Amino acid sequence: MKLLNPSALGLALALALTVTAGSAHALSYSITDLGTLPGGYYSQGSGINNLGQVTGWGDAIIGEHAFVATGGVLTDLGTLPGAYRDSHGTGVNDVGQVVGFATTALGGTHAFVSTAVGLSDLGLLPGGSDSYARAINNAGQIVGHGSTATGEQHAFISNSAGLTDLGTFAGGHFSVANDINNLGQVIGFGSNAFGQQRAFITNGSGLIDLGTLAGGAGSYAYAINDAGQVAGFAANSLGQFHAFLYNGNGLVDLGTLPGGNSSGASDINGLGDVVGSATNASGAGRAFIYRNGSMMDLNTLLDSKDASVWVLGDATGINDAGQIIGRGRVNDQFHAFMLTPSAVAEPNDFVLMLAGLGVIGSLALRSRRILLD
Repeated sequence: MKLLNPSALGLALALALTVTAGSAHALSYSITDLGTLPGGYYSQGSGINNLGQVTGWGDAIIGEHAFVATGGVLTDLGTLPGAYRDSHGTGVNDVGQVVGFATTALGGTHAFVSTAVGLSDLGLLPGGSDSYARAINNAGQIVGHGSTATGEQHAFISNSAGLTDLGTFAGGHFSVANDINNLGQVIGFGSNAFGQQRAFITNGSGLIDLGTLAGGAGSYAYAINDAGQVAGFAANSLGQFHAFLYNGNGLVDLGTLPGGNSSGASDINGLGDVVGSATNASGAGRAFIYRNGSMMDLNTLLDSKDASVWVLGDATGINDAGQIIGRGRVNDQFHAFMLTPSAVAEPNDFVLMLAGLGVIGSLALRSRRILLD
């Protein structure tokens, strides 16, 4: 879930202006190694909010633990009360609440939300035995999936009474909710009466099939912004999986990296920028960003020093300021990373940059007036 807010407005507008100003400007990123938890060797970033806080998980002294990273510093979120081993952070909202899933003292897996005093168990669907939280919006609504009394996995949304089953497609047997925006729209995927897996969107009253790419049979939605744009991946007529963008009029194939044959989208921000992973000409998975009609390998947008030590395999989140998180290989270890965008301008474009800054100042002032009115 992504929403433009005043704190992200300046950098987002600056990035948009400088990237679209012309070929003299190039998109580039600086990279921050988020490191590992004490005693650990690997970490995975899975969600980022508009304040730049990151959640994910990594190996700890015992098991794997969820973390939240603020200012590049990882804080271990621990486990559910009485549990002894694992927790995984999957999403974080602009209030700093983290959701995910963790083992319980009895060995099951329950969805959780973080509080000031630790992780709080979200419980189960009626008759179920496990639950997994995937995303949380700024109102504190949480979505995910869990088992039912019949053993099927169903998408859920949380409310004051607990978890509410969002059901399945007519004739289907499972559903998974992956994201929720600030309007309460939920997306994910589930099976239909024909055994096909299809991306869906819902406002809590029935699942709406988003369709497939031309000639394809399956689709999977993973992220939604407040404009209702949905990102994920779907099979094409050749059976290859390609990242897609949904704007209300069917799925748009985002293609692949040059020479590659597969791609999948993980997140989308308020500007419609999409991130994920795609294969390159060598068949290796590489993190990408899709913006302005073009898919770009994020490895090629690092400076030469960072590119010589990092291999970015997957991008899993992007906020409205354009910061991107994911997992990459550095010094033969897999670490969570955060990319921060910067615009590189040619000297003769200095006047254009000043004009852009003036526009940003005007828009920021206007935004502030709107908020105060």
